[in-house]
Amino acid sequence: MVVLNRRDRGMVTAELAVSLLSLLLVTAVLLWAVGVAGLRLRCSEAARAGARAAARGDSAAEIERAARLVLPGAVVRVTSGAGELSVEVAVSAAPPVPAVHLGGIVVRATSVAVAESVAGLAPDAPR
Repeated sequence: MVVLNRRDRGMVTAELAVSLLSLLLVTAVLLWAVGVAGLRLRCSEAARAGARAAARGDSAAEIERAARLVLPGAVVRVTSGAGELSVEVAVSAAPPVPAVHLGGIVVRATSVAVAESVAGLAPDAPR
């Protein structure tokens, strides 16, 4: 049997409070990491949707709209060269607890497609 002095009273409660807070913080960071992984998948899908629109010959506004339908709030950049169209989609993920100072993470994905007219198809060919 453990006998606590008057000075030691409340010590277990304080240790429990600190450990629960630490556990909560670790859980929040792990959940955020899972969310960032999901965001990476959505970012890749948005880049692919934009690349498909670019390959069809859609305008820059339509390419951005196609990418933002998948991932609202994303920054979309379209570049072209040598018959290829590249669509880069970027989005920022803020940490779950701002006081932790982990800093935000920018998630990026790029998709490249060959323009249909370059691939040998006529622009008015049926799709």
